[in-house]
Amino acid sequence: SLAQGTLANVGRRGFPAAMTGPASRGDIETIRRHLTALAGFDPDLAAMYRLSAKQAARLGLRKGSVSPATASKVLDVLSRAVRNA
Repeated sequence: SLAQGTLANVGRRGFPAAMTGPASRGDIETIRRHLTALAGFDPDLAAMYRLSAKQAARLGLRKGSVSPATASKVLDVLSRAVRNA
């Protein structure tokens, strides 16, 4: 049902306006918690999360839900996580 709701939202609002989540809104602390949890569970999932979160941050910047400064911080956190993995 989550995927169906997401697809319906994309159909109604278009992309990237329908994009949601911590990276697209600049929620750095949630991103850090997600990275910590995923790294302890499965490093490959953590890597996938980093890639998708980078794209989400860029989309958030495009749709205006995150400022350039915050998007830069999100991308920095995600890049540092790669180096520390």
